[in-house]
Amino acid sequence: MRFRQGRIALILAIVTAAAIAAAAEGQGRETAVGVASAAPVTVSSPLLTRESKRVSDDELTRPQVRPAYGQTDTVFTLIFTLRESPGHEGIMATDYRIQIAPPQAGASCVPPQPPVIQSGTAGELEEVRLTPLAGGWCRGTYSVTVFLQRGPYCPPPQEGAQPVPCPEFATQDLETGWTGFTVGPAGPPPPMVTVPKLKGLKPRTANRRLRRHHLRVRYTGLSNVCAGVPPHGRIILQQPGPGTRVPRGTRVLVQTSCGS
Repeated sequence: MRFRQGRIALILAIVTAAAIAAAAEGQGRETAVGVASAAPVTVSSPLLTRESKRVSDDELTRPQVRPAYGQTDTVFTLIFTLRESPGHEGIMATDYRIQIAPPQAGASCVPPQPPVIQSGTAGELEEVRLTPLAGGWCRGTYSVTVFLQRGPYCPPPQEGAQPVPCPEFATQDLETGWTGFTVGPAGPPPPMVTVPKLKGLKPRTANRRLRRHHLRVRYTGLSNVCAGVPPHGRIILQQPGPGTRVPRGTRVLVQTSCGS
């Protein structure tokens, strides 16, 4: 009798344990489903990450404008290095775009933007003519930025063929270099000076160094990435880069690390 009761108790214990385990497993699944439905995991394209907007040294185009100083009717020439071959490969299209910003607001000072560069070979020097409006350049310093654009390649429609949809991913603009040119009155151009190296300096030290070279400074964000690399409060980016020859009085754009 005692043996039968013990056996029954053992069977009940096993059944109870199995029921508890099944309930716990079901509850775990239910909880997991609930979490997944409440907070779905989103996988972003690498093109959309902030880190991907950093430009490595081998992507810098090192642009220059010649001459660096001119008059209102001067035709300038932008020269930079193609770091990638413009064109398309598979679903990816690559090209270079030039943005010219005037020294002051107003439609009369905005020049025509150069055409998009869609062909060429990596490593070659690209030359782009910068022509003024009919009324001429405005006086002051124009900034010129070279962007590398990567995005989906959309095949052109073919007559009689089914249209091919464009790939669905974001277009990315990378700032690969900055330079500028100055437009002044007729007469001899101002003396040319060399931009010093500012990276790693504190702002006060950089200001003194620029004044010694007869240059001006403007602190700004040159990239879309928060540069939180130590040490904080030191200059990490500058445009134009060190060693660039510019007219005296040119404004140098600099950015300090986060937390300055």
